Amino acid sequence: DVCSSDLMLANKGFEIVYLEDYSLAEQIVLLSEAEMVVGLHGAGLTNIMFMNPATTVIELKARDNDYWCFFSLARLFNLKYKYLLCDTDGSSHRDANVTVAIEKLISLI
Repeated sequence: DVCSSDLMLANKGFEIVYLEDYSLAEQIVLLSEAEMVVGLHGAGLTNIMFMNPATTVIELKARDNDYWCFFSLARLFNLKYKYLLCDTDGSSHRDANVTVAIEKLISLI
């Protein structure tokens, strides 16, 4: 499924990737070459540690998610960190479907 945020990002020149489709070595290369990463809160964002200093990561977070581990990781690796709180379907943030406010995401990019 292609969602509207994926289409918007692709139209802005972003490459849409699913890290689970890549080996660890390939993930390291992808993130080290990235100028900016936009991703949903989750284990895949751990790979931001392979980004070059001063590049930007935007974390999409469920509103009820009060874990700031990727903010801390971004600070540790001297990355520019931004986040967008997203509405959910009411499930716990661990299982929720999130709705990304496209206009707000564009303003962060």
